[in-house]
Amino acid sequence: MKPVVISAILLALLGGCGFGPERPPGAQLISSPNGEPLGAVNDTARCETLLEGWFAAADANRDGLLLQAELEADALRWFLRADTDGDGFVTVTELTALRRPLEPPPSPRMVSRGPASPFRDDSNLIVHRELDLVMAADVNLDWRVSREEFMAATARRYATATRRGPYNRSVATADCDKRRFR
Repeated sequence: MKPVVISAILLALLGGCGFGPERPPGAQLISSPNGEPLGAVNDTARCETLLEGWFAAADANRDGLLLQAELEADALRWFLRADTDGDGFVTVTELTALRRPLEPPPSPRMVSRGPASPFRDDSNLIVHRELDLVMAADVNLDWRVSREEFMAATARRYATATRRGPYNRSVATADCDKRRFR
């Protein structure tokens, strides 16, 4: 066969395969309060649906309230999943590999327009609009998060979230109302 025919066949086959989860235009990556990526959505209702699903899974005793032990159990589950090489630390590289399939495509205004630099590789860049809840736990600034650092950060987040009352579904989904979906 001619190379052109083979190329056309390959393109036709690959075109129907898809390359990961569907990512709606203008979408934002939604994460659990422990920083676990849940999916990319472009409206408040879908954001709430993702976080309500996370909440239901984390609420082990099904009482509609998230206890500190339940949030910590979910944090430990996520930490062990994120620590893909099993060395006891979560790194940016591990997080990027887990988040990449769920990341929405960057909007044109988020893409760097600066000059090319031999010191910057934008091919693996993920732009986050908010604080990275996993890497924020890196209190000793060694570019990796230990299990102890992550669990301590989870306890601080729980204390902050429950200052005004119990951790319920409305606390879990409150962030959705603050987001600006296009």
